[in-house]
Amino acid sequence: MPTASVAAPIILTAFSYAVFWINGVSCHIQRVVFAGTFLLSYLYNTAFLVIDAMTGDGLNDSVFYHLDQGMEGAGLGQFMDIIQKAVVAILFGFALTVAILMRAPQRREGKKLSRTCKMLPVAAIVLSYLVHPMSFALHDQYLLQDAVNDAPVIKEEVRSLFQQTYKDPREISNFEAGKNIVYIYMESLERNYIKLPGVAPNLERWEKEGVSFTNITQGPGTGWTIAGIVASLCGIPLVTTGGKGNSMHGAKDFLPGVTCLSDMLQKAGYHQTYMGGADINFAGKGSFLKSHGFDDVIGKNELMTNELKGKSTGHGWGITDDLLLDVVFDKYKELSAADKPFALYTLTLDTHGTSPSPRCREKKVVRGDRSYKDSVRCSDYLLNNFFNQVFDEQRKRGKNDTLIIVNSDHLAMPYHKPTELERLGPRRNTFFVLGSSNTSSESHSMLGTTMDVPATILSLLGYPGKAFGFGRDLTIHESLAKQDPNFLEDLKTKMWNAMRKIFWAMPNIMDSPSIEVDTNAKNLRVGGKVYSIPILISADLHGLIDEIIFFEDTPVAYSKHSGTTIAVDNCKYFKSQLGLNDKNFCLFIKHQSSPKGWIRMLPLNSIESVSVDLNADLNMTAPAPDFIRASLCESANQCKM
Repeated sequence: MPTASVAAPIILTAFSYAVFWINGVSCHIQRVVFAGTFLLSYLYNTAFLVIDAMTGDGLNDSVFYHLDQGMEGAGLGQFMDIIQKAVVAILFGFALTVAILMRAPQRREGKKLSRTCKMLPVAAIVLSYLVHPMSFALHDQYLLQDAVNDAPVIKEEVRSLFQQTYKDPREISNFEAGKNIVYIYMESLERNYIKLPGVAPNLERWEKEGVSFTNITQGPGTGWTIAGIVASLCGIPLVTTGGKGNSMHGAKDFLPGVTCLSDMLQKAGYHQTYMGGADINFAGKGSFLKSHGFDDVIGKNELMTNELKGKSTGHGWGITDDLLLDVVFDKYKELSAADKPFALYTLTLDTHGTSPSPRCREKKVVRGDRSYKDSVRCSDYLLNNFFNQVFDEQRKRGKNDTLIIVNSDHLAMPYHKPTELERLGPRRNTFFVLGSSNTSSESHSMLGTTMDVPATILSLLGYPGKAFGFGRDLTIHESLAKQDPNFLEDLKTKMWNAMRKIFWAMPNIMDSPSIEVDTNAKNLRVGGKVYSIPILISADLHGLIDEIIFFEDTPVAYSKHSGTTIAVDNCKYFKSQLGLNDKNFCLFIKHQSSPKGWIRMLPLNSIESVSVDLNADLNMTAPAPDFIRASLCESANQCKM
């Protein structure tokens, strides 16, 4: 467990403190240096423990993603106890640091220490960093993949592996509209909750009556809400545009190189609506949905302005599920009355925390023990009512035209304290389908992942046996995770960078010699693509963009490699001798073959078109800026961070 793995660094940090205190100090500078060193190590340990308390898995993919995307719209109230403990721990760390500065004993006169004893406190702290699980996670995220995937032999292996495993859904021909779809994502409501005696009896019954898939595991890049949605609609893990503190807010399109099930449904004539109780901007969910065939994307703010105006939202994450499912059913009736195929999606919220919807308390469905099981009991009750409403509405219309897909977005998070779930056997995602024409009741125990969901849904829509991204139809074929036990590991360690470039459709900057900056609209057009500024783009030796960083308010470290660099940012971030106006944007371009770059100040609130031949000598040169938001260096050797 990650918490256990951090024990050694914590012991080393405590050991360094004790040894320093026993040794005593000979001068004030020694106090200051060690105090700073100790405090950094203490905060490093504290940060990891806080992250681990929230994820249960240390610094994992979901943490890096939300560092990229921000936490706007998140319900942080459920983590208040963790935050309070963190504040106390930090204050205690500062108290220990003050004690070093003010109270550490002076070394007695005549007391001599060996060099080893003198260096031992700092050496222990350095060692604590080297064996720290957070250091390993940062190394794997920012350094390991780049180093591995730069090798030519590995590149060829990756290309071959990708071609063998990834199947472009656009190759599926003659797809036509079939049944209407109601897709319900259940927040964290994994299948083991349904297996708990007496907790979700209605969901257990519905699962038995439908087509169920009981062995859906969680692969890399699929373990949080937006990642689970991407995996279940697109058959891929969620990858970002870069890895070094990057944010994707500046991407005009979300995964533009990917075709998802929703794209196919749109092409087939489906009207697609998403209704969720949370802020639609949280984790880039709205951007993804709008980029992939959705006609209406409705979140907390939209609902509170219209359908639920004047009503209480209920909890920190957004609208409670009783109110949400009411408006979703109203939308279902509205869409059913229209003579057009539709897909209606929703995502429940109550199981994020331990506060069930008020209606469940009124109906005495819950026990009031403020447990996650109580939230599941409530979801079980509300979803049972919703399913009955949908099928009753169909009977009134004399039709059987709706497929209800029920899917957990991911496994229960560690703050759910899932020890009881683990005792029931391997933890699995919920995935079952109601209203299928193929069969009334069927259970599949074939091993699969969330990425297999879209191919399997296609089968239940009448297109069996199709591969979809990395997904396979679980009614007929084995999942790639079953075919190759190393597949999920290869996905993470070998194909991640390739997926990033392909799925985000990163262009070749040599495709267009013109670089256009619109400081009024805050856009940069390069290689036929439009991005928001401020931005930094780096390309490899062949001109293919391999990293995009959208800067925000916080400094972001970036080490330049040997390729071409293009950056647009506020001039105040460019250390230069050119006397640039801090209020303006500056454009910086550096060709791969030159140690110097071309820099130009851009007028504000205007369109500045700059045409640059990146293969020619630039006629205006200046030293590369010392940093852009942190570190843009002349050579990789100077970029030690």
